[in-house]
Amino acid sequence: MTITPLFDRVLIEEEKQEPQTTTGFLLSQSGAENVIIATVVATGNGNEKENGEQTKMFVKPGNKILCSKFAVTMFKHKNKEYGILRQNDVLAILK
Repeated sequence: MTITPLFDRVLIEEEKQEPQTTTGFLLSQSGAENVIIATVVATGNGNEKENGEQTKMFVKPGNKILCSKFAVTMFKHKNKEYGILRQNDVLAILK
């Protein structure tokens, strides 16, 4: 069974955040508790507008994104944890 998001939804796999950077800086955990860094696994095709056009999906599979923890619905599938959220809830694409 595969998971295909519908409409403007994005399927993500959360990355575990390290409390320390590779250069040795300790990261604040207070702000990190509210955001998720994740990799996009799959996206829907976008919503259909009233005029029949599809909305554009700006995130693509493989993108690393930043999103609010509270906007994501987490679930397990085949012993892996995934999340699903709307494209509008993606805060940034990380490069």
